[in-house]
Amino acid sequence: EQHVTLDIAYGRTLTAKRRGERAAWFGFQEVCGAALGASDYLCLAADLDVLFLHTVPVFSLNTHNEARRFMNLVDIFYDQGCAVVLGV
Repeated sequence: EQHVTLDIAYGRTLTAKRRGERAAWFGFQEVCGAALGASDYLCLAADLDVLFLHTVPVFSLNTHNEARRFMNLVDIFYDQGCAVVLGV
């Protein structure tokens, strides 16, 4: 696998499993399990047309923070005209 870093908000970076010209592949935990927010997702959406997100779990009360981040991510990508492709 070719891991690459993408710039996100406040000078931080996020490591993708793979990167295409305007697409990136991430595991769910890297994007929704970490302390990321709207500004981070906006940076990703500005750089990508498609985000592939794999290992998306079934949500429960124990994963409400991750579920909120996931909803935020999907909302932002939708608003920016970007696609999110999910895998389980």
